Amino acid sequence: MRTLPAKQRGFGLIGTIFIVLACAIIGVYMTSLGASQSNSIGRSIEATRAYYAALAGLEWTIKQVNGSDVQHNAICSTAPLDPGGITTTFTLTEGALNGFQITIICDDLRPAGFTEGEENYELDKIEITAEKGGAPGDIDYVSRTIEGTIKGREI
Repeated sequence: MRTLPAKQRGFGLIGTIFIVLACAIIGVYMTSLGASQSNSIGRSIEATRAYYAALAGLEWTIKQVNGSDVQHNAICSTAPLDPGGITTTFTLTEGALNGFQITIICDDLRPAGFTEGEENYELDKIEITAEKGGAPGDIDYVSRTIEGTIKGREI
């Protein structure tokens, strides 16, 4: 049996340690990448839910604006000295949208309405925000806002 010179002993051990460390580093990186990707997917789902919660708020607002004078005036400002509009807030409690807080700001653009030909109607400026998860900056906070103008009921 042949023996190795003193300079070559233990060289294989250094290579083995290097390979084990490289595999461990790659494993840790892949694990953190998978966790990060999982968090990203979860946040994307919550952002989609926030968008649909805002749409639910929009549908509710359209129903109120096109309802009776009492319903309309309860959520939309008709006073010319109240340029910010009226803020209405409620929380959704059903299904996947459970826990989203809806904030609606509605302002009647012209309380006297608009006239085009023989048609008289109202225009309401709305801003609907759906929020969940604490305060802005929190890791689980999500928010979506929809803004627009609704052509309301004939007056």
